[in-house]
Amino acid sequence: MFIEINLHNSKWLLLATYHPPSQCDNYFFDSISKCLDNLSPKYDKFVLIGDFNAEDSEFVLQDFLQKHDASNIVKDATCFKSLKNPSCIDLLLTNKPRSFQNTKVLSTGLSDFHKLVVSVLKKCYKKAPPQELHYRDYKKFKIDKFKKELKDKLKGTKIGYNNFENTFLNVLDKHAPFKKKLIRANHAPYMTKALRKAIMRRSELRNKYLKKKTPESLRSYKKQKNFCSKFYKKERKRFYNNINLTDIDDNKQFWKTVKPFLSDKGAHTSKISLNFDEKIISDDSKVSEIFSDFFEGTIKELGIKGIPYFIESASDDKDHPSIVKIREFCEF
Repeated sequence: MFIEINLHNSKWLLLATYHPPSQCDNYFFDSISKCLDNLSPKYDKFVLIGDFNAEDSEFVLQDFLQKHDASNIVKDATCFKSLKNPSCIDLLLTNKPRSFQNTKVLSTGLSDFHKLVVSVLKKCYKKAPPQELHYRDYKKFKIDKFKKELKDKLKGTKIGYNNFENTFLNVLDKHAPFKKKLIRANHAPYMTKALRKAIMRRSELRNKYLKKKTPESLRSYKKQKNFCSKFYKKERKRFYNNINLTDIDDNKQFWKTVKPFLSDKGAHTSKISLNFDEKIISDDSKVSEIFSDFFEGTIKELGIKGIPYFIESASDDKDHPSIVKIREFCEF
């Protein structure tokens, strides 16, 4: 059974297998080899695990490892069917052996004579630096005091734009000084101070539960966890209900606002094919032209006047031949 594993920007091909002792060794390894040859263009990293009923000292397995530039990282005996002559037949084969560490075998008591193979995949993610936000603190801001001091500062002086601007900012800096704070790099736009504190409290109770493992600590953790889940949905709903669409004036700001609300689980990357005029169109440039003509004609048929639009086919773009660019977006 082949399984795809996605870890951040790294993709692994995992094979879980069992080689029956009655099956021909050459047939078994040839079958796996053919599968790897077909899948190798998509996966440059693979790991094969299971009961191979073959040791890495045998010729058929050595030939397989050499062909795929792989190696076995399990060195201890795993099968004790013969206590006098244990063997290593539960293997972990990979073409990236340096990506694994602390490989060992453990006796669990679940099997009559096999031990459990354990290994750790070395994978670290570079933590993004926190973002620094600058803002004015209006916590102690008093509008009457601000106006009075500004009026006194401007009294008896030659009023010009530059003079007024400098005086205004100096007084404002005194009553509403600039402050800065650090937030996480993946800070969501709907994340409020109250929600952040609730999540911190949930993490604190979770750590207490993992440390003590008492029914009381588990009950407190679950209660806070359920509260955070409901609070999270409430804050996210409130944020998107209060979005002012007139403040979103460019694509970058639009996607930055909307992206946390969308899911990438339904992402589809296969090639687009269209049934057009009883013909199957798969060429990217022709597909983009068909989409362009369709949307342009649809807007004209709607009879919408006074709203500028411009749809451009990007079929001449060598890097992105199937992109249809909408040059200007207007809200109907």
